[in-house]
Amino acid sequence: MKKVLLLITVFLIAGMTAWSQVKVTFTVDMQFYWKGGTFSPLTDTVRVAGDMNGWSTTATTLVKGTGADSALYSGQVSDIAAGDIHYKFIFINSKGVQWEDDQATTSHNREATIATTDVVLPTVLFNNITGKLNHVKFQVDMSVPIKAGKVIIGTTNVYVAGDMTDWGNRADLMTKGASDSIYTFIEDSMASGSTRNFKFIYSASTPGAGSWEGDPNRTYFVPEKDSTAFFDYWDRQNPNVQTGTGKINFNLDMSVMIKSGIYNPAKDSVLISGGFNGWTTNDPTQILTQNPINDSSFFISHTFTTEPFGTKPFKYVVLKRNAVGIDTIWKDGYERPLNWGGGNRLTLFQGEGSRDTSDYYDGVHPDWFIPAGTNLKVKFTVDMTPAMDILKQAIPFDPAKDTLWWLSEEPAFARSQGWYRDNGHIKALKMVHVSGNLYSGTLSVKDPGFNAFEYRYEWQKSDSTWVTEPAGFDAFAYRVRYAGQDVASHFPKNP
Repeated sequence: MKKVLLLITVFLIAGMTAWSQVKVTFTVDMQFYWKGGTFSPLTDTVRVAGDMNGWSTTATTLVKGTGADSALYSGQVSDIAAGDIHYKFIFINSKGVQWEDDQATTSHNREATIATTDVVLPTVLFNNITGKLNHVKFQVDMSVPIKAGKVIIGTTNVYVAGDMTDWGNRADLMTKGASDSIYTFIEDSMASGSTRNFKFIYSASTPGAGSWEGDPNRTYFVPEKDSTAFFDYWDRQNPNVQTGTGKINFNLDMSVMIKSGIYNPAKDSVLISGGFNGWTTNDPTQILTQNPINDSSFFISHTFTTEPFGTKPFKYVVLKRNAVGIDTIWKDGYERPLNWGGGNRLTLFQGEGSRDTSDYYDGVHPDWFIPAGTNLKVKFTVDMTPAMDILKQAIPFDPAKDTLWWLSEEPAFARSQGWYRDNGHIKALKMVHVSGNLYSGTLSVKDPGFNAFEYRYEWQKSDSTWVTEPAGFDAFAYRVRYAGQDVASHFPKNP
């Protein structure tokens, strides 16, 4: 009889253990991260991680709600044992995994006590952000431009402007401290959970005519606190760095653009735009001078006064004069220099009395010119396997529904080909399926032109939205390729 009772007891314990493995539903409200621009439902993925799934950042993806619940993300985890569990919500964007509390640790975790029946946990706001309107104190140390004589205390105004001020349409005047070089402005009504983009400006009159900090924009995430502060140096320049006075002579070769027929030196201009001149695109004093003995060569000098040593970002900009016909499509005159992956050029300033720097527009060497009649054809092939992986691509490529395109990211090249943009997308080279996950497309290069292909891939979804390979000022990822040449302007293999 004792054996029978013992067996019954064992079965009861086993049955209770199996019975206590329950299903738990997790729900998080992303509305304030969505409204604040920190989270995008189109590109970002929401998940839950905790000790119920080994703190995996890939195991439990939450599903987006619809209609009035479109900001709610829910998911169910099975076989959770009764007792206490610890967890956090996360979302994955182009920068990686974003944890609640911005910590990939087990501190400050959410906690729930699970009983022996299935449970739906209460809906919570991501990171407990409520969207409450808070104050943010913006502060900037203007020591460097003050020492350089660019900011005159009592005469020059300092402003902060960004998406909270509609950028150039309004800027907020900052107040200088009584005993230092720090300027301050307190912005109110900034919603927690929002990410603000902004820059500082100095000007003798209005901010619109002033000098802006260089790229990239500054960003500030507004936390769930009544009052916070942002502080940095003007243009990120520490006042303790070494400074000097000197001149850099910029020389630019426009020969390929002239021979390609897209730049006319008789009426068009080219301007230098950089952090040292406020990234201007319309200041006539920044237009390069044509060399009187070489009509494809242009030059300009810039004097740096009490300027911090270091790299100075810049680009060249083509200004089309009285553009008509096909020239009207070249609206973006900023170059995308190939040797910088499309990003800003950098030149080093170390206080030299005079230093020369030279290059070609867009970084296109004269040997890469494609003469008329070449009829060059270039085949591009891409493996779309990573783009179809939900763990690597927030909005994956669907070969059954999506249309893949090759996208030129070089405005000068697009102009040489006579391509018009369609809502920012150039439908010039459609990629077709070859085999497996490989897609190919062959580009017939219109000549005269140049042998330099700066591009990335994008696909149009069935709902007409677009997904493009990532790129940005901090880490440009434009692809750059060239067709093989044996000598200048000759292509032994075609196609």
